[in-house]
Amino acid sequence: MSSDKNNFDARLQTAHEELEKQGVWRSNYNPPVYGLFRKLGLKLPPPYYLSFHANVVVNFVYMLVLASVIFALTQGGFDSTVFDKTLLWSMAYGVFMSGFYAVRRKQLKLGAWENIGLDKK
Repeated sequence: MSSDKNNFDARLQTAHEELEKQGVWRSNYNPPVYGLFRKLGLKLPPPYYLSFHANVVVNFVYMLVLASVIFALTQGGFDSTVFDKTLLWSMAYGVFMSGFYAVRRKQLKLGAWENIGLDKK
């Protein structure tokens, strides 16, 4: 297990270095919520290396939580209309951000996550 974690950490570091060299902002290649997910034990590669569908799910989940809190506080509670708005905005955000990362992945000509670090062996 330790070897698996070390392998993931090494690949993550290599991916971050590659993205930084290409001029990608740190907040884009290592969003704060990804750090939180990693502390919770999820081995998430940078969003540029996730599939479109995986990015939709990750972005949807964290935006759902964030939007739920924001809408509940600004709307004076959490009823069905607030829930509907939260779902709608979270889905839209998830799809939009996944599209952004997919386009940027092609523009930057990034390889697959599975291949990161193989050339250093």
